[in-house]
Amino acid sequence: MNNITIHRVDGKNLSEIVPGIVKVFRDDEVVPWHKYDECLAWVTKRAERGFYITLAYDGDTIVGYSEWILTYDNSKKILYLGIMQVDCDLRSRGIGKIMLDDGEEYAKSIGAAVLRTIPEDDRSQNFYYKYGFTETDLIYYCVCSTTESADTPKSHKSDKLPTLEIADTHELVFGLCQSSGRHMYEIANHNPAIGEFGAVTAYIQSGYLQFRYREGSETALALYWSNEETTADTVSAILTQGYANGFKEVEFYFKTKYKGLFAEHDVILESTEIERKVNVMNSLHHTKINLETDKDYVLECHCRVNYECDTPWARKIPYEEYRANWLAWFGQQEGFLSALRDSMNDERTIAEIIKSESGETVGYLWVPFHGNDSNFIFADVQDIYVEEAYRRIGIAAYLMDYAEQSAKANGARVIRSGTGCENIGSQKLHEKLEYYQYRMEYEKVLQEGTHNG
Repeated sequence: MNNITIHRVDGKNLSEIVPGIVKVFRDDEVVPWHKYDECLAWVTKRAERGFYITLAYDGDTIVGYSEWILTYDNSKKILYLGIMQVDCDLRSRGIGKIMLDDGEEYAKSIGAAVLRTIPEDDRSQNFYYKYGFTETDLIYYCVCSTTESADTPKSHKSDKLPTLEIADTHELVFGLCQSSGRHMYEIANHNPAIGEFGAVTAYIQSGYLQFRYREGSETALALYWSNEETTADTVSAILTQGYANGFKEVEFYFKTKYKGLFAEHDVILESTEIERKVNVMNSLHHTKINLETDKDYVLECHCRVNYECDTPWARKIPYEEYRANWLAWFGQQEGFLSALRDSMNDERTIAEIIKSESGETVGYLWVPFHGNDSNFIFADVQDIYVEEAYRRIGIAAYLMDYAEQSAKANGARVIRSGTGCENIGSQKLHEKLEYYQYRMEYEKVLQEGTHNG
């Protein structure tokens, strides 16, 4: 075999490449890519809708196809792999790994911290496990009969249409044929198979509900996006809406945490969600803080760090209220900025904004140094903040190690770091990194009132 090269499908010259894609899918008659007209329609639509579609070439011959889409999970960016196919005559030759590695590079370029997919079968699951994917959840399937209710609104259809923004900012609770709210939104609302499948938007107070169905069928798939608590009443409401829209059965696909809602129904284990963390650390960029341009961001980060590490009684109020009080206290702002500014006169100080390869802000780090006597110099991790979208992938540990290596290089004998008594995640991180507790502080509330530390 020649060297495998990866090329992105940009929507141009599709009539020339689609025959090669069809050939790759010739042994798979489940998906629409094995027929020219259907393949052309789907690839055209997916390219228009921003999917990252790639072809693997061996010379001039197409030997692989992959399709990725950016999705969000609790604000965390995830690059979701909807499908990857390698020519059946060329498997086990490393082509799939090359396509996965390309996907990871693309993930880095857009700031996605995780690759996610649902393997089609045991063979593909073993392939993904071989290259670092691990199980993160299980997807279950249940079909339920719809129910009539006197409470069902007469106007059962709704103009409460889920949008792309809704799909990106709300959890897809039900409808996880693919474990991506964005992917399923595209299937329901931008499906090129006109006349074969349809989707109707139905009213539900707690979120956004659609039914996707095959024309002429009395069974529909429930697609339900919501950030509110999902209960048995939610399921009942969906079933009554299914009845009102003319369906006899509703299909549900859901994650493990919702399995209890279907205790009275037959539940089938459908598939496994797997993920691989993207190694973004090597592509992070550190930029020294500029207090003229970065002041607002640094203040926001410092305030959030304060809130997470403050006393339990100070954290009784919501963060937005805490923030308003903190920012209104000018002396506190100026005290922090003055300390930061003074520390930056010491060339040893770490005062940096961290950004991804794509230019997105990942977080902020402030570590001043104390002492000039070579007998005792110590580094003090004052602030470490990681944006929500980049958490739980090792960046906080990376930044702590970065601070430690800098401390060693500057002759520090000790590196210190503090956290709050309720910040369990931070405490566990410190313990994992072999920090030990060397001092304890106690506080007693004498007067109730507003406090920001």
